[in-house]
Amino acid sequence: MTTTHASSLRMDADHRYWLNDRELISVTTALKEAGMVDTAWFSLDAAERGTYVHQACDLLDDDNLGSYLPTVNGYVDAYRQFQQDLNPAWMQRERAVCDAVLGYAGTLDRAGYLRGRWSLLDIKTGPPAPWHGLQLAAYARLALSPDGLKPDRFDLYLTKHGTYRLVKQDARTDEGEFLAALTVAKYRRRHGLCD
Repeated sequence: MTTTHASSLRMDADHRYWLNDRELISVTTALKEAGMVDTAWFSLDAAERGTYVHQACDLLDDDNLGSYLPTVNGYVDAYRQFQQDLNPAWMQRERAVCDAVLGYAGTLDRAGYLRGRWSLLDIKTGPPAPWHGLQLAAYARLALSPDGLKPDRFDLYLTKHGTYRLVKQDARTDEGEFLAALTVAKYRRRHGLCD
């Protein structure tokens, strides 16, 4: 596995990842193109809400939130409560990473110490879905701890009502299933089978 960070990896306005001039498939796109994601629940409003919530949570982590959009205040309150309850120590936030050999990339929401262990956290504003564990497993291959251990993986589900649910993703099959989905997505692309 070859993990690349920094200037050689970039994401464009369409959320596509590039390593120099080579396009990489994003983790979520690979899962969608392999048929693992039910896109019936995806909407422009939900995507916009997710973007705003991520931005607000990042500002909150910097202790620089100020005022924010009223439509996401409940989600921000939920994240603030999560911080108070668990006191995470994030070392990386909103960091783009990739595997140059396998040709995929994604953005880690949070990596650092949670409950005293190196962990990844993905912030969600929608309901739990089976593919969320696969998404985190893809990121976990790229975010080893400073001592080389694989991270614990968590999804943090925030609600508009100011509550949260922290779910540990620990299925042993997640990484293999993600790699299978990546293979299927690449096959579909190669043969013009993607929309």
